[in-house]
Amino acid sequence: QKQTTTTTILSFSYLHMAKSFTSKEELITTWLANVGIEYDENIENFNIPEKDLTEFPEYFGDCFPELKKLECYCNKLTEIPDSLGNFQKLELLACDSNLITKLPETIGNLTCLKELWIFQNKIVSLPESIGNLTALTVLCCNNNKISFIPDCVCNLHNLTRFSINTNKLTELPESIGNLSNLKRLDFLGNKIKEIPMSVQYLSNLTELNCTHNLLKQIPLSIKNLPSLKKFTHDKLVRFY
Repeated sequence: QKQTTTTTILSFSYLHMAKSFTSKEELITTWLANVGIEYDENIENFNIPEKDLTEFPEYFGDCFPELKKLECYCNKLTEIPDSLGNFQKLELLACDSNLITKLPETIGNLTCLKELWIFQNKIVSLPESIGNLTALTVLCCNNNKISFIPDCVCNLHNLTRFSINTNKLTELPESIGNLSNLKRLDFLGNKIKEIPMSVQYLSNLTELNCTHNLLKQIPLSIKNLPSLKKFTHDKLVRFY
């Protein structure tokens, strides 16, 4: 009963905010009150998990210029507002376990972002602007509906973990070997038929998980990667 009441309040308040308030600050202050947070434009960490949120106010990204961490996992969000791109100092974004279908192109403006956790949503593609996140070290996209990895992801040279398990991938980009600092690569539970030879250049890779795909053979050079400590693959694949 408590969760039902909270959901009703959030939905009701947001539907009427835009009509009732004239300033962005008034709108955001009232919205925050409904999730039990006091308005502070200098706030650095925003943690609002499990609040049954269905949406953010349109101007959400205009009101917290000092924000460094935004954690809104385990809600019912279906989208992220374009104004998210205004969080110029954001270093961590965790919006996993929601109902999000796409990321805004403005996410590419978050040039300080180091960790992006978007697993367990309904995302079908990654925006091209994600290639602008040059400070990114962690990209976790597990359990979505992504069918294609844009080449721009392979320009994220600071990436140390890339997890994209249980999606709809049929291939990895040929340029994935450019991720020279990558330590962990997970793509289990897809429909990938072959691993690009460029993976042999991932000299810092310590963990590789490629089980439950359509792989029949794997380049032997991958097995011999100098830093590799954990390599999980299906038993029937052969090395060539």
